[in-house]
Amino acid sequence: VYTTHEIQGYSWDIRLAPFYDEFARENSVIGVATNVTEIKQSEKLRLQLYNQTQQALNRTEALYKVAQSLVETTDLTTLLQTIVDTVTNLLQADRTALYILDLTTQSVKDFVIGGKGSNRNKIASFAELQEGLTGWVIRESKPALSLKDTLDPRESPQMQQRRIAHRGGSIIVAPLQYREQTIG
Repeated sequence: VYTTHEIQGYSWDIRLAPFYDEFARENSVIGVATNVTEIKQSEKLRLQLYNQTQQALNRTEALYKVAQSLVETTDLTTLLQTIVDTVTNLLQADRTALYILDLTTQSVKDFVIGGKGSNRNKIASFAELQEGLTGWVIRESKPALSLKDTLDPRESPQMQQRRIAHRGGSIIVAPLQYREQTIG
């Protein structure tokens, strides 16, 4: 028998083997217990470091993909779609939307969406965006996080209801800035 047990904060690998008498009857058991606490701790640390390395690699690959698109793509909508798809995959998001706005004319210039839940979204007007978390982000020029199933006071009641209707989960909104000016 081979098993591992946690006993008073220590990890032990335990091996048990029966002893038989001359009549092939089990008459005793011998056991060996080995303290493997450091090995288990090292394995846990190795797994944490591996996961951190994978996350860093995923971020690096995403940045590379976006940078490559910046060099190769001449069509803005295609570039924005690549960015949205990359962010969606990196964050493992249900859906990601990107709006390019003209703050002077208060209009939506471009819109792209990605992710498996993208069919639950339609393009919002500039006025609708202003009522929601996007409007707050534009006004404050800083990102915002709003948790699932929590009414966010930065959103109007109408936008809160729209988010519920779209089965929105937690949401992250970040300003898209170019030369210190918010453009989306």
